[in-house]
Amino acid sequence: MVKRANVLRGRFVKPYSSLVNYFFSFIRAGNAERMRELCDYLTKSQWNRLRSATLEEVSPLFLAASLGHLEVCKLLVVKGADVNRESEDGGSPWLEACKKGHLHIVEFFVRKCQHIDVTNTVGDTGLMIASREGKENVVCFLLSKGALADQDYGRHFF
Repeated sequence: MVKRANVLRGRFVKPYSSLVNYFFSFIRAGNAERMRELCDYLTKSQWNRLRSATLEEVSPLFLAASLGHLEVCKLLVVKGADVNRESEDGGSPWLEACKKGHLHIVEFFVRKCQHIDVTNTVGDTGLMIASREGKENVVCFLLSKGALADQDYGRHFF
């Protein structure tokens, strides 16, 4: 039996098993416009499966935040992606943006009502992670927004 391919503006979209790879290739490239075009052709059910898909245990928004692709992050959040969805190792798009120093994405997440003192599974906040990684721009921004600098969340640092 021959598998049929759908056409996306003159290009072929492979059936679902390859669609995840196709979708993630747009994220890696930071190509929000191609993602938007793809989303226009998907049913709500297809989009929800794709949005919650992972590739190598990483969500679409986590990858976009990690690579610093603001327009892709905006599209994914508008379409319902969860800024706090944790990966297998306890990371999240929010904490990854803080870790990588992508201030433009951190600012966007805060504008979308991101709680700045949310923690990962070991109790690290975005401020702690950005500080540890030397991301002064993110540290200053988070402090200006009221991030708690005196919290150890039950851990003691001597």
